[in-house]
Amino acid sequence: MDAGIATEDNIALIKKSGYTYVAVSRKRSYEDAFWSKADEEKIALSDGKTTLSMKFMRTEEEAFLLCHSEAKEAKGKAILSRKSRDLNRDSGNKELAKVKRQKKYDKTIERIDG
Repeated sequence: MDAGIATEDNIALIKKSGYTYVAVSRKRSYEDAFWSKADEEKIALSDGKTTLSMKFMRTEEEAFLLCHSEAKEAKGKAILSRKSRDLNRDSGNKELAKVKRQKKYDKTIERIDG
């Protein structure tokens, strides 16, 4: 289930109904100590370039799987870098000062976000 649906109330309802489930955690990060006893594995993906690092941790009530791809991380950083560069470029050309240009906050944010 998507993190947006995986509220504590919804998970409690699913457990109460006796269902098993898989959910994306709403929690953004865990302390390193949480993963200290986790099983770890690295898997080379079929493209031959990408390695997926995984950690698996089981508690009495739940099981957690943390997946990390350096390629996905690099892609995310590149996107943020491009948006930052574009924002810096756009902020210097005084678009907002021009007559008949969109100046509404939500539209300006939409333009920045691409």
